[in-house]
Amino acid sequence: MAQLTHIDDQIATPFPRVATMIPSRDVVDARLTFRWSERLQVEAFAYNVTDETYIATQVPDNSGAAGGAVYGAPRQYGGRFVAKF
Repeated sequence: MAQLTHIDDQIATPFPRVATMIPSRDVVDARLTFRWSERLQVEAFAYNVTDETYIATQVPDNSGAAGGAVYGAPRQYGGRFVAKF
C-alpha cells in the first residue's frame, strides 16, 4: 500500500503574514504486509519516502505574528512482527 498526502498552503496564525505562511507539501508513505496466517504477519514500512524537508507547523512568539517553524519528520523506515493471541 502507498499513500500520498497533499496539504495546500496554510496560514499558521490569525495574523496572515509571509512569516506565518506554511508552504504546501506532498508526503509519500508506504507499507508492505505479508500474512502467514490470521495470527501472524510481518510488515515493512517507510514514512516520508522521498525524504522531503517540510514545515509541519509554526509556533508563534508572544506577539502571535511570527515565531519558529516545526519541521516534519525525515524519512523513517522499519519493520514489525505482529502476533495475535
